[in-house]
Amino acid sequence: MSAIKKKLQFPSAPSFEFTIEYVNIPYFSERDEFPLHIHNTLEIYLNLSGKVSFMVENQTYPISRGSVIITKPFEYHHCIYHNHLQHEHYCIRISNCEELELLSQFINREKGKHNHIGLTEEQTLSLKKHLDILISMEKRSYIDQYYHFIRVLQIIGNNSATMESDYADNIPQNLKKVLNIISTQYASRLTVASLAAEIFVSVGTLERQFKKYLNTSPTEYIKRKRLAEAMRLLIQGISVSQVAYQCGFPDASNFIKVFKKNFGHPPYQYMKLMK
Repeated sequence: MSAIKKKLQFPSAPSFEFTIEYVNIPYFSERDEFPLHIHNTLEIYLNLSGKVSFMVENQTYPISRGSVIITKPFEYHHCIYHNHLQHEHYCIRISNCEELELLSQFINREKGKHNHIGLTEEQTLSLKKHLDILISMEKRSYIDQYYHFIRVLQIIGNNSATMESDYADNIPQNLKKVLNIISTQYASRLTVASLAAEIFVSVGTLERQFKKYLNTSPTEYIKRKRLAEAMRLLIQGISVSQVAYQCGFPDASNFIKVFKKNFGHPPYQYMKLMK
C-alpha cells in the first residue's frame, strides 16, 4: 500500500467586491461626456473591438482586440478614441484589492508601469466566456462564482510576465515633457501658457497636441491629476484643507466645489462613503 499526502495552505481572503461591466458603444460622439475616471479599486479592462488607446499616468498604449489594461487604485487613466466607431469591452473592478494576496502581482508594481497585457485570441475567448458566466449568474453557489473569478485571474495572471513597462507610442517628445512636468509639479500654479513656454510652442499648439494625442485639454488633464492625488490623500484621512493645499487648489472652498462637481459628493462625504 502506498499513500501520497500533501498539505496545502491557502491565503485568507478578506471581504471584497467584484463587479463586471460589459460595454458596447455602437457610436462614439465627441459631444458625449464621460465621467472622470479615477477610483479606489483595481480595474481590469479587456478590449474586444474599437480603435482606441489607453493612457495610464504618462504612458499610452495602443489597444487592439485582446488587450488588457490593469490599473491599481488612484492610477490616473483614460481611454482615447481615434474614431467614432464601435467600442466593445469589459470593465472589471475589485475593491479592497490591497488585502487580496491573489492580486499582489497586479498591485506590487511601480505606478504607471507594467499596465498592458496582450492575450491571444484563444485566451481572449476563454476570458470572455468566464466573464459572461459571472455576469449571467443569479442563484449559483459561492464555489461556482469563486471558480470563475479565479479562472479570470488565472488567464490574466499567467500572462503577467508579458506586461510592458515601456511601449512605443506616437506622442511627441515635447508633449511627454509637459506630461512629466504636470506629474511632478501638479501642486504648483501651473498654467497652459507656462507649460507651452517650457517647450517653446504657442498655447494653441499645445492645446491642439493634447486634443490630438490625448483627447483632452491641458487644463482638464491638470485638474484630473490633482483630483487623483486628492482622492488618495482623503482615503488616508488627510484634512480637506490640507489636501487642497497639497494638490494645488487655490483654497479649500474651490477644492470642495471642483470635487463635488466631478464626483457628486463633497470631500467629507466621500471620505465617509469610502470607509
